[in-house]
Amino acid sequence: MKLKLISQLISFGADKDKKEFRITELKSLLRSTFRELYYFKDEDDMRKKEAYLFGSTENKAPVSMIYEKDDNSCEGKSEKLFDEGTEFTVCFVERKSKKDCMDFLEFYINLLSQASIIGGIGQSSSIGKGAFRIVEIKDLLDRENEEFNKFIPKNLEEVEKIISDTKYNYLDEDKEPIKLRTVLKKERNITYSNLNSSLQYPYVININIIQLNDSQKIGYLMKEINKLYKKIRREMPNNIGKDENNSEDSETKRYISPFHFSFAASQDKKFLIIKEKNYNFIFDKSCGGNDIQEQEIKRNVDEFIEKTEK
Repeated sequence: MKLKLISQLISFGADKDKKEFRITELKSLLRSTFRELYYFKDEDDMRKKEAYLFGSTENKAPVSMIYEKDDNSCEGKSEKLFDEGTEFTVCFVERKSKKDCMDFLEFYINLLSQASIIGGIGQSSSIGKGAFRIVEIKDLLDRENEEFNKFIPKNLEEVEKIISDTKYNYLDEDKEPIKLRTVLKKERNITYSNLNSSLQYPYVININIIQLNDSQKIGYLMKEINKLYKKIRREMPNNIGKDENNSEDSETKRYISPFHFSFAASQDKKFLIIKEKNYNFIFDKSCGGNDIQEQEIKRNVDEFIEKTEK
C-alpha cells in the first residue's frame, strides 16, 4: 500500500535530529482507532478482541506490517520532518488465512482506511500533523485489486461511509461480532452510541467532517488549530515530573483535550476532521472539570467550525 502525507510528519527514532518513518507508530494508530470506533461489551471483551486481532504475549498478530524503505522518502527541505506529499510504502503480510467470517487482511486494510480519516502519526498528530491518505493498494498474490479499492474514498460520501458503515461485520474466535459502534446521526456530523459506563477511556463520541476548498491551505489551518488548542486545553494537576537535578519536587504541566484534529482526503478533495472524545473520561481525569468549562470548550470549537466553513 502506498501512503501519501497530507500534512507534515514529525517522527524520529533514537537520533532525534534525523527524521525516520516508524512502522510502530502506524501499528499504534490502528490499535487506537480500533478502540475509538468499535463496539465492546466490557473491558474483558475489548482485551479479548485486541488479542485476537493484534496479537498478545501468547500469540502473534494475524497480519504483519512491514515498511519498505525508500531513500527518496527521506529527501526534503528538512532533516527533522517529512514534507506534505511524501509517500511511503507499507506491506501487510497475512499470517493467518481467511477464517470463517474473519478476513484478517481485509479487516486490517479497512482499519487503516478508517485510521487515515480520523487520525495521524508522529508528534503533534492531535493538532493535524502526520495526516495521510491511501493512494494505492496492490495485492501481490491472487486477489483482485478492486476488492480492496473500496477502502480508498473517492468523495465525501465514501469518507463518511468508511467510518460509519456497520455492514463489514467480522467475527472473533467466539463468533462474537467485531463491528463499529452504532451511528446515531450522519451527514458530515457523525455521532456514535456510548459504550458501557465501565469502559472509561477516550473513545470517540462525535466526528465532524468539513470539506475544504482549494484556497484553504493545510499549513494555515494547522496554525489556527494550534491557537484553538491552546484555548481548550486543560491543565492536569498533581502531575509530578523531574527537574534538571532529577528530583521530584517540580510540577510538570500536562494538557489534555477532548477534541483532536486531523485531515483526510478523497481523490480530489481534502477534509478537516474534528474528533470529539468521551467527555466524562476527559473531565474525570483532568480533575475538577465542570459544566461551565465544558460548554466554553464546545463554544470555542463551534466558533472555529463556523469560521472554517465560511
